[in-house]
Amino acid sequence: MRQLFCADDEDAIYILRGLPKFSQLPYAPGREEPVLVDAIMDKGCPVSATLTEADKAKLLQIKQQAEKLPAAE
Repeated sequence: MRQLFCADDEDAIYILRGLPKFSQLPYAPGREEPVLVDAIMDKGCPVSATLTEADKAKLLQIKQQAEKLPAAE
């Protein structure tokens, strides 16, 4: 998923925003979501430049919720 969102593709932001509920990223809760959110928001990821403040707030919310969940064993 990181390659999809951090590719130099102008449509990446629309793919990200088009995910159902924006928070249903296909990852194991509490493990991969925080890493993906960090990657998406990193300045080295082209899509980060297109994130609105609302996008950033939602991504941080997703990360915080994932970090609260117990890690899958």
